[in-house]
Amino acid sequence: MASMFSFLHELSCLKTVRGAAAVFLAMTASLPVPAHHGPGPFNQADTITLEEAVVETFRYVNPHALIAVRALDESGRIVAWEVETESPNILRRSGVYADFLSPGETVRIEGYFHRTVPRRIKLQTVAFADGRVAQVRRDARNNTPLFVDLRETEATDPDWRLEGIWVESDGPDWQNQRPTDAAREAMAAFEVEEDPTRRCVAPGFPRAADQPAGLEIIEQEHQVVLIYETWHNVRRIYTDGRRPGPDTIGTRMGYSIGHWDEDTLVVETTHLMPVLLTWDGHPISGGGATRIVERISRTGNELTIDYTLEDPVYWEEPLTRMVTYRYAPDLEIVDYHCDPVNALDWRYPD
Repeated sequence: MASMFSFLHELSCLKTVRGAAAVFLAMTASLPVPAHHGPGPFNQADTITLEEAVVETFRYVNPHALIAVRALDESGRIVAWEVETESPNILRRSGVYADFLSPGETVRIEGYFHRTVPRRIKLQTVAFADGRVAQVRRDARNNTPLFVDLRETEATDPDWRLEGIWVESDGPDWQNQRPTDAAREAMAAFEVEEDPTRRCVAPGFPRAADQPAGLEIIEQEHQVVLIYETWHNVRRIYTDGRRPGPDTIGTRMGYSIGHWDEDTLVVETTHLMPVLLTWDGHPISGGGATRIVERISRTGNELTIDYTLEDPVYWEEPLTRMVTYRYAPDLEIVDYHCDPVNALDWRYPD
């Protein structure tokens, strides 16, 4: 078996995924299912099965747990694969813990390819030698985690509005994407490795709001507080009439003010720093050019957020998107630990 250094070096040097079909590599086809935060970095229509995959490591770390495996190609050469799973926060709620896989264990892995990174796949299922099959992904029907502690509860209080704990059900990608020349240049220059989330740096708004782990909304007289489990992001939407002043600085989450239009919370966010809108480098310019309006409403057990993003520096028309959430009153928002040393792909201490 090659050394761990050779394994890591092989992953970093790979330039192509597609070659001749492997003896123990069966390509399969499936219908696409809804994807987390728009299309996402993985193509759910481009599926793969790794037969007789030997586990090298299982790194149970945020932002995504990672599995290193090896499988044989048609020439009998051992090749390395990165298999990305969910956040440990989500995995624990699905009954998957740090001892889920052991080095040297042989399993069958089903997943789908990354859109740009060679030999990197997203995990769907793991089949063990004893016949057990574990599903390790969000529910394909509505893209929410398969939480063991998530039970739908019907509304009983007719006066409630947004308060409670919610789990994202996702929605379509951003609409009206007509990038300016400046945006095209920025996207052409962007490398996936530059995404700050790979270093455990929380993304800015609105991308920070588009995470699957859990959202808690707390309503107060002067503000509505949104607590996102992923990245420990907190937003304060001021509803007491205050407005940003001349000394208000730009931040990754911006400055949000809101008012109630009957049972809909209308929110305006300004004073954003330049941030990424998507994983693949769609930019937001920030500053005085950027303005985001949300309409947040609730119907029974469903929360709907309609976004309109104005940024004429990078987008010729306002971008729009609708995201839905499911009510999850039994879900507990827990700590989200992300160590940048561990999160960087396959970085080991000497």
